[in-house]
Amino acid sequence: MKNITTTYFKPKQGILPIFISDFLDICDPVLSFDKFMEGIDLSKYLKNIPVHDTGGIRYNPVNMLKTVLFGFMSQGYISLRELEDNCKVNIRFMYLMDNKRPSYRTFGYFINEVLESSIEDIFNDINKAIFEKDNVDLNHIYIDGSKFEANANKYSWVWKKATEKSRYRLYDKITKLFDEINIGLSYFGIHIQTNTEYVPDELHKIIQKYTEIYKIDTNTFVYGKGHRKSIQQKQYEKLLEYASKLEEYIEKIDICGSDRNSYSKTDNSDGALLRMNRSIQAEGTFGIIKNNRNYKRIVRKGIKSVKLEIFLVSIGHNLYKYHNKKMKLQKVA
Repeated sequence: MKNITTTYFKPKQGILPIFISDFLDICDPVLSFDKFMEGIDLSKYLKNIPVHDTGGIRYNPVNMLKTVLFGFMSQGYISLRELEDNCKVNIRFMYLMDNKRPSYRTFGYFINEVLESSIEDIFNDINKAIFEKDNVDLNHIYIDGSKFEANANKYSWVWKKATEKSRYRLYDKITKLFDEINIGLSYFGIHIQTNTEYVPDELHKIIQKYTEIYKIDTNTFVYGKGHRKSIQQKQYEKLLEYASKLEEYIEKIDICGSDRNSYSKTDNSDGALLRMNRSIQAEGTFGIIKNNRNYKRIVRKGIKSVKLEIFLVSIGHNLYKYHNKKMKLQKVA
């Protein structure tokens, strides 16, 4: 049997950098971010942190704040899990945290318990610093609004084509219901005319006539297990349901009008019409946040948490814009 010799190759001997910052390019965004943040007194927002007596060593709160804000600056929106993962593998986050690796729970506690009460002040101070360094003209302020989806299980947009299809399906259901009702009405010598389309007023007149013929008393209606609804109760309830649904579809289509294919349910009729007729305003910021930085849905729930999230996203966007402008000026120079 042959002897097998294994050769191990050793890497060339070299000197590794002592500091993490030595791995970073001089124009790296995390360095310009860190330099900018050093000019702001961040410690004044971190004085109310509970006294730490037990457990592991507490992470530097200034480093935590910088890491959170840089996460929102670099990614638009960053989750707690992404913050934790970046501190393990991303050299920029490792630099900000001095190579410490907080868990996502630690970041969650810090954001929700430490930053929530002071986030608006942090936002104002960072903006003030940007305005001073960038010589921002505050004599003219442009205001615009945008909509962000919230509550992932509740879709809030109305689409005109889908609503029109639903309306025509409803017409078929109404015709089928009239055919059923006409069987009973034949004993009274009455017949409801069926059509391909219907209007709510017509349905309400039929409901009123139906109530008179069968002497409908809604107080006698039954509900729940162990109770069997009469044919008249079922037909009456369906008539009301279809009339209400038809009114809803017509209203949605009217709000869309002839020049819109969709609108948000959070709009009222007046708001939708105002937005249809409004003049062109400054929409670039929201376009960048939504499309370029992919922040289209509010993740948190509750007014305080939503406010906290919007401030973090806004701070991140302003820092991102400030850094990009600074890099462009350096390239020109």
